[in-house]
Amino acid sequence: MWLMDRISSAVLFAFVIFYTAAGWGLETWAKKAPGPGFMPRLLALALGALAILIWVQAKPSLESRQEVESYSKREPFIIFLLVLAYVFVMPQLGFPLSNFLLVVALRRMVEPGSWRADLAGAIGTVAIIHLVFVQILALQFPVFPVWWGE
Repeated sequence: MWLMDRISSAVLFAFVIFYTAAGWGLETWAKKAPGPGFMPRLLALALGALAILIWVQAKPSLESRQEVESYSKREPFIIFLLVLAYVFVMPQLGFPLSNFLLVVALRRMVEPGSWRADLAGAIGTVAIIHLVFVQILALQFPVFPVWWGE
């Protein structure tokens, strides 16, 4: 995984550069609240710290070379198709159900464990997303399918 870790770290550094450039001329703090430049700078700091952590912890080994050689090139394509399907299915099934199905599918594909753990992880993910984005940040997600109210 050494090579993959280094590539991931480099991609995160590219995002750091992007977010730094995006927030360059924006005000970080307004009179009573964060300004428009606050979030790009916060993301750049968080991603930069994560990129450094990944880069430092990456160590080449014989096992990592074998993992890279056995790496399936189909998995990223399947993940892309799952996320693409999620985009088109969400209006039809609503946010919580489509999110639940996506998380279960991704957990089963990336690192399959027990069904109980995968289902619990998906329920927890949907609950945390609902708590943070709907309850705390007051964002509106399509809870029910679009055809529900017809």
